[in-house]
Amino acid sequence: MKTPKGEISDSIVALANDETLLKKMSECKSPEEVYALVEDRVGIPFEQFIAEMTIAHSYLKEMEAGLLSDDDLDAVAGGKQTKKFFDIITIF
Repeated sequence: MKTPKGEISDSIVALANDETLLKKMSECKSPEEVYALVEDRVGIPFEQFIAEMTIAHSYLKEMEAGLLSDDDLDAVAGGKQTKKFFDIITIF
């Protein structure tokens, strides 16, 4: 997967789809522990794993900062009519 921060291999992306594994990963105390847990799944050297996880972390943080709330999405999609807007258009 290409991101503005760099490339993330499919094996790293696949880790995000396994809720049980994510829980186990969150309990690890070091990057080495995480790597030992997923080494057979990712099939990449430790240094590359760390680099890609760093890219993924940066990418997700950046995306999270730009997330819209449900109210924001409703307003942008045009599917939400607010009383204030209704009051304005009835003037005409």
